[in-house]
Amino acid sequence: MGAKVKKSLIAFLTFVLAASYVGYHIYKSSGSKYSSETVLNTVYSETIDAEMLFLREETVVESDASAGALQYAVPDGTKVKKNGVVARLYAAESEIAAQEELALVRNEIATFETIAGQTEIAGTNPDIITSRLNARLVSLQTALRCSRTEDFEAARSSVLEVLCQQQLITGEVTGFEEKLAALREQEAELLKKVTQPQSVVYAPVSGYFSGTADGYEGVFDLSGIDSVTVEQIRSIQPAVPAENAIGKIAPSHVWYAVTVLSAENARRLSLNSTICLIDPESGERIPVTVSAINQTNVESEAAVVLRGNTLDSTISGLRRATMQIEVRRYSGARVPRSAVHIEHRTRTITDQDGNKSTEEKDVQGVYIIYGEQLKFREISPIYWGDDFVICDLSASATFDVSMMKLYDQVVVGGKELYDGKEIR
Repeated sequence: MGAKVKKSLIAFLTFVLAASYVGYHIYKSSGSKYSSETVLNTVYSETIDAEMLFLREETVVESDASAGALQYAVPDGTKVKKNGVVARLYAAESEIAAQEELALVRNEIATFETIAGQTEIAGTNPDIITSRLNARLVSLQTALRCSRTEDFEAARSSVLEVLCQQQLITGEVTGFEEKLAALREQEAELLKKVTQPQSVVYAPVSGYFSGTADGYEGVFDLSGIDSVTVEQIRSIQPAVPAENAIGKIAPSHVWYAVTVLSAENARRLSLNSTICLIDPESGERIPVTVSAINQTNVESEAAVVLRGNTLDSTISGLRRATMQIEVRRYSGARVPRSAVHIEHRTRTITDQDGNKSTEEKDVQGVYIIYGEQLKFREISPIYWGDDFVICDLSASATFDVSMMKLYDQVVVGGKELYDGKEIR
């Protein structure tokens, strides 16, 4: 074999050995790495998805006028008195726009007049103003998310007030006299465009107003709601709303949501228990009482009646909607189901007379990264999901293993896990 061939062979073998060595240690190091998740508190709701029909005692509000642009005087969910103004009818939309613009200008005038009268602002700590601004910006974002006009306008005015206060204490401005003068001039111009309504709509009864009429008003006699059947719920259909209907009024804050559930889901509810409905879009939780669970037998579908006692702008506008019935609510730590293991543990017990005995138990728990070791920690499951477990962090240990705690690093990926394993 020639020298060149020998050198080439030696070089090749050296490369193979080096590659094998590096590959082995890459394999060993990758096998010693463990992915983990931090233990945090969470809330989990066990729910049933259901198509709901919301029913209330309702009186339809009608307008005498046959044409024109309608402006509502009160937001949905507002409690009105009998003969109180609920809407005004104008000849054109432009007249309503002028009215609304005038209201905005007057709100701004009021805001700037309030600031002008605050003599103590000059000495305010800027950090206090910044903190106040952040809080009010959160309120503004919440109002935007909930799409409630009245809340948005109040939050907007609140933010404007703090922004002006910030300009005053930082010296960016010394006053708002010019701004007030311009707003008052704008107010005067708008007053020239404002006209009186063609007609006014008054509340026929006192109660909670909603600016929609959909034909479901009065289609079911609520005096017999707790005896409703599956067939009756499925047969409820709306009537054709009157052409001049502009809204409705619920005289009571009590309302009902009816739905049909399978026998299996019906068994998850308890009569007269207080639970919550969850709006899947907003996440809002609405307290309700299970008023009736009607079945022909234990294996049949159930007509379920839920009773609510609070009426706001959101609920007053609900009619048919998919909601989540919150059966149970769990508070604890959520860990992946795959991270849960069972260790067989043994301990020695000494009684009062000094006699020793051995006790064995299978302990359910997780492995956590503790420094450069793996440690086994007991868990106390309170709910098992398909791929996760909710654990009670306040539970006490049942054997010789410490409990999993808040902020522990739970191992969710790795091989050959055992208590005390070195992982460096």
